[in-house]
Amino acid sequence: MIFGLFAFSAVVIQFILGSRLKFLDRLFGQDKILKFHGFLGILIILFIGGHVLFKNLSEFEKNLQVFLGFSASALFNTIIILSALLMSPILFARTAPLKALRHWTAKKLKVRYQHLKKIHNLVSVAGVLAALHMLMASSTSENLVRPVYLGTWFVLSFSVYLYHKVIKTLILRLKPWTVSSIKYESDNILTISLSPGGEFTHKPGQFVYVSFQQPGFPTEEHPFTLSSAPHQQPAFSAKMLGEFTKALKTLQPGAKAFVDGPYGLFTISNEPENRSLVFLAGGIGITPFLSILRSIPKPIERPIHLLWNTKTRSHAYAHAELLSYAQQAPKFHYELLLTQEEAPPIKKMRLSSRTLGELINIAADSAYYICGPDAQMEDLIRCLQKHRVPSRQIHFERFAF
Repeated sequence: MIFGLFAFSAVVIQFILGSRLKFLDRLFGQDKILKFHGFLGILIILFIGGHVLFKNLSEFEKNLQVFLGFSASALFNTIIILSALLMSPILFARTAPLKALRHWTAKKLKVRYQHLKKIHNLVSVAGVLAALHMLMASSTSENLVRPVYLGTWFVLSFSVYLYHKVIKTLILRLKPWTVSSIKYESDNILTISLSPGGEFTHKPGQFVYVSFQQPGFPTEEHPFTLSSAPHQQPAFSAKMLGEFTKALKTLQPGAKAFVDGPYGLFTISNEPENRSLVFLAGGIGITPFLSILRSIPKPIERPIHLLWNTKTRSHAYAHAELLSYAQQAPKFHYELLLTQEEAPPIKKMRLSSRTLGELINIAADSAYYICGPDAQMEDLIRCLQKHRVPSRQIHFERFAF
């Protein structure tokens, strides 16, 4: 019964974690919340397994309460396993077997992210079944405190979840944004500017969840970091990689957009003015730094060192803008690195733990902000940790879809 109570409590917490509560975002950040969300999913499998195992060792009855419990556990386990294998940016997601599995399901079975998201949302059905199973248990009815506790927590958490999934969605649709312009920065990078449907403010470096309404366009939402400063028209830059981002080239000005946010803690607003900042960007990971730099009064007077690593010169769409900032401000240092092209005087070099020490002085009293591909970020984080940079001065946000 203890395993069952732990499983139920974890499920209740999952509803809360999946509801994008702003106060939790301000405390931990959405990427950390999603990481804990995935970790808790694995624990739920273990808790359910322990509950079923020990319960069947002591007694086994065939009744509605047991049927609801088995149905909930089967649904939970299926959803969690599918999510871990096909959706989650877990560490072994980069292994060859799992890459092959994801490729096969996408190409052969035509399973898209929006399909997986709908399956993932069936966790709400499993949650209702689990709650009924717990409330119908004979041990729950032994005293009044237990059903009141279980019922109250479930109703509160499920209500928050329903608000996020249903009511907030309706509210966002009542105040749609509009795609005002689409600018091609390179052959596979574009910037989309949006006209808000109402008042909107954000901190430089934050992101939003965006979905679009246009015939033939994917209906799911996607997180994008705003590349614009708070005083500018909201805009984000995206690299056309997956199905959703490749579809962005079909968007037309005037299309409706539904925007949820802002979210995220990837901002320098809490950094002391005299602290030296180091920005490490890989590819399209330059977007939060563009938002931050565009928001700082010019010329930039605080010490900032930006390293931006792209494949080719054509992908460095903001290079001229960043060079102009550096030319105006002695304290702002900027260097572009290319990995697949020779373009002197730009260095052909990959930003990594091997080269970071050659490019900057890794000082333990600086604050480091990292945004780029997961493998590159992990490599740079390990490098900074080896140089005894405190964890509180290493900032990053991780998303994979």
